[in-house]
Amino acid sequence: MKKYLYLTSLMLLWATRSPAQQVVFDPAVVSTLVVNHTAQQTALKDIKEKEGR
Repeated sequence: MKKYLYLTSLMLLWATRSPAQQVVFDPAVVSTLVVNHTAQQTALKDIKEKEGR
């Protein structure tokens, strides 16, 4: 019984450390985020300038 529990817990530990849970950076997604962030910051600057008048 101990061997079965040990084997089961070992398999669970191995499954949670599988390569499927690694962080992957997709260049297309990153560039989209950068473009959206830049556009948003430009819009916020314009709003701030209009409020200051």
